Amino acid sequence: LGYVNLHGMNGLKNLLSAVLSVISVLTFITAGLIAWEQAAVMVVGAMLGGYIGARQSRKIVRTDLLRHFVTAVGAIMTVLFFLA
Repeated sequence: LGYVNLHGMNGLKNLLSAVLSVISVLTFITAGLIAWEQAAVMVVGAMLGGYIGARQSRKIVRTDLLRHFVTAVGAIMTVLFFLA
């Protein structure tokens, strides 16, 4: 049924996200649709959030609770997006 290592799955998710982001960024750059000042602020925030999040995730001991929490948040977000 796939990976069971939470950190391994997270790394794979991040790699896929990075590939998709590069494709999106290149598309928007070639179309001239980037607001560079706002983009710079978002890049700094994303880098800090990723770094801090990765360090904090190593401290999680109860991965079963985390898995249930992530599933619940995903389900709630799905319902909210479909209702909006």
